[in-house]
Amino acid sequence: MQGYKLSGAAQGRGPQVTDLLSRIISCRPLNRDQSLFEVPLWLPDGRSTAVRITLPPSFPQAQPSIAVTSPLRHANVKASGHLSFPSLDFWDPQSSKLADIVEEACTMLSSPPDDDWQLISAASGSSNPSSLQQRDSQSAQQQPPHTQQRPTSRSASPAKQQQQTGTATNSAHDFAELASLSNEELAALLLDDAKYRSLVSRILSRSSATQVQDSVRKSIIDMANSNLEKEQLISEVKNHIAIVRSSEYAAAKEQFDSRLQRQSAALTKLKPDVLIAKLAKASREADDQAEALYDEYIAGSTTIEHFIASYCKQKTVAHARNLKSTAALQTLR
Repeated sequence: MQGYKLSGAAQGRGPQVTDLLSRIISCRPLNRDQSLFEVPLWLPDGRSTAVRITLPPSFPQAQPSIAVTSPLRHANVKASGHLSFPSLDFWDPQSSKLADIVEEACTMLSSPPDDDWQLISAASGSSNPSSLQQRDSQSAQQQPPHTQQRPTSRSASPAKQQQQTGTATNSAHDFAELASLSNEELAALLLDDAKYRSLVSRILSRSSATQVQDSVRKSIIDMANSNLEKEQLISEVKNHIAIVRSSEYAAAKEQFDSRLQRQSAALTKLKPDVLIAKLAKASREADDQAEALYDEYIAGSTTIEHFIASYCKQKTVAHARNLKSTAALQTLR
């Protein structure tokens, strides 16, 4: 009996899954075909979540999907909860390792928080300021020596310190309402778009942005008033254009049409076929005059000397006109 031969995707899928389960002990499959995995994770602020890994049927040819199970604001977490970072986005079936990418995702999410992300789960965390200060002090004690802030070799100038202090004071004043909110209220704001927009509107109404907006609105109004003042001038220009069209334009157009007719008449007379026809007619007339001289000589009405001189002259003229007509026809062809 001939054995069943696995496809290339199936052959590559098994080692990737085995490597993932052996390297990340906490990773567990959620279904029988091992296409869905979950890794429990503790966030830096003490809250728990999980990283969920989904393998498509054509994995490892197709890119895996990694997401978090709790709503999370993070620089590498999309609104849908799916993660996006270079080693995942540029998945290579030949060189990428699933375990490496999952480890990188867990390390990235469990790193100390910065200004780029906040957990927005409304049901977790404490709003007691003393507990937050205690947690911050514990994080500072647990921070490795190489990641702590090093003292600068030169202290900042008094003017620089004053500028930084003034900036911090202004920021605290501008966002005093935001600083007074608890974690639950902040999380609720991030989940409620209407409340979020209302808070932003209130903060902007007391900040310098409102002054800038008022200044821009005033400049637009001044520009509109300036344009309205020019309305009378525009009407006068329109009336002047109408007068020119009704008087000077009419006379100029009549003169132009007259000259155009004269040009058309001249071009009609100078057309090549008209000139050729005139040459042919003149050639026939000269030939007829030569024949008339011959008839007069036969009738004895003229002497032979006069006949020969006049006859040769008319024939020469008729022949020359005939040659010109023939040459013109060949040129046009």
